[in-house]
Amino acid sequence: MSTGSNKSLFTSVERSGLRADTATKDEWRAWAVAQPLADLAVVSSVIVGHLSAWIPGGSTVLSFLPMAGEVDLVELEQLHLELVTTRTPDEGWLTLHTWDQPRELHRWGFENPTASAQSFEGQIDVALVPGAVFDIAGRRLGHGKGYYDELLSRIDVSVKIGVTPKQLVVPRLPQDSHDVLMTHLVTEAGVESLRNDQRVADG
Repeated sequence: MSTGSNKSLFTSVERSGLRADTATKDEWRAWAVAQPLADLAVVSSVIVGHLSAWIPGGSTVLSFLPMAGEVDLVELEQLHLELVTTRTPDEGWLTLHTWDQPRELHRWGFENPTASAQSFEGQIDVALVPGAVFDIAGRRLGHGKGYYDELLSRIDVSVKIGVTPKQLVVPRLPQDSHDVLMTHLVTEAGVESLRNDQRVADG
């Protein structure tokens, strides 16, 4: 896998308005909700284009069914990929299911595989991960439930790509010991591999 043009998304990091050394996770989430984002449908299409050029055909890819305000990757189903997605149960952690299983509307307002959907138990090559905010070292803030940190600590996948509009990439986020770092980010600017020396813990 290559990073394509290697165009750095870091040059388009916008000023956050928060002090990275003191802002809490909840403050960052509130900041993200307040951001006026560009046309999300256009952003989603551009990001799918970057991913289609970057991920080798035939790969098994963990994708997601978007919540409101998240990038929509449904166009990936047109590619030669084996897609897997998550189910958010009423109780317990995320489960994995093949992409083409029956779905229902979750009580939080997004599509979700049904309880009877076929489980997936194979090897995942690439995990595409949603989030509220990301930073340039691969730190990620979700919605505070810990679902993806638990899942990514449980499954064996070496390539973890945070998926986000570039407006929601900030210089630095707080980090807890259980947080799982991304290895890459994808925005409208392309897929960016994160260098090890950028991925340092707070301290």
